[in-house]
Amino acid sequence: MGQVHKPFIDDSKYYADKSYVSNSMLGRLMDNPYLFDLWMKGEYEYPKNPNFVIGRYVHTMVLEPEKIEEFHISSMRTRTSAGFKEDIKKYGYDWVVTTSEHEMSVAIQTQIEKRSKLSELFLFADREVPFVSEWNGIPIKGKVDAITEFDGMKVIVDLKTTGKK
Repeated sequence: MGQVHKPFIDDSKYYADKSYVSNSMLGRLMDNPYLFDLWMKGEYEYPKNPNFVIGRYVHTMVLEPEKIEEFHISSMRTRTSAGFKEDIKKYGYDWVVTTSEHEMSVAIQTQIEKRSKLSELFLFADREVPFVSEWNGIPIKGKVDAITEFDGMKVIVDLKTTGKK
């Protein structure tokens, strides 16, 4: 595995950096090389995706609960309501979840906490650990949700959410 990259301990620097290739960058490149090139030059912004906001909210609840105050829970239950759109203007798209999204996230967190082996994985884990390495001369980066020891073995935990039902 690569080295922990100290400058990437700050999330904003990790996500803003384009000098190291990440898995999501490869996905964008494979999806549309032209748009990827424009994005790399700063001439294009990818559309916002509510599933990414919800996924990041769940990740924050489970992995970095001390940062959950960065989000705003809208009193609206849907993203199409005028009140939700006002909350986005006030707090920013990436930092607002609906009441129903919050309730779903709490249910996920509760289910993790109810499972002793699963919650134990997170208990003493190093969380949100950035790594850098090189692959065929290309600088690459990644972020591990959690690294811990379990039954004498190193375990990498990757928490996933999905927008599919």
